[in-house]
Amino acid sequence: MHALALEHLGRRDEAIAVMEALGRRRPMDAELLLGRIQMLRSARRLDEARRQAERLVELDPENARFRLLLRSLR
Repeated sequence: MHALALEHLGRRDEAIAVMEALGRRRPMDAELLLGRIQMLRSARRLDEARRQAERLVELDPENARFRLLLRSLR
């Protein structure tokens, strides 16, 4: 994935922008959203990561992994 390559090159902001563009095309893709949250967290953009984690929980409220991720960002 292009975003992962950018992140590995240290171009984190560009990688996040690519993930955001993909997210607009596939808003219900939980795995894509998880990747974006991880990148945001690595970039210490915790407020944004928290908002995306809230969206993730909305997609699948019964998923314990998603709820745990959200709790870790509060």
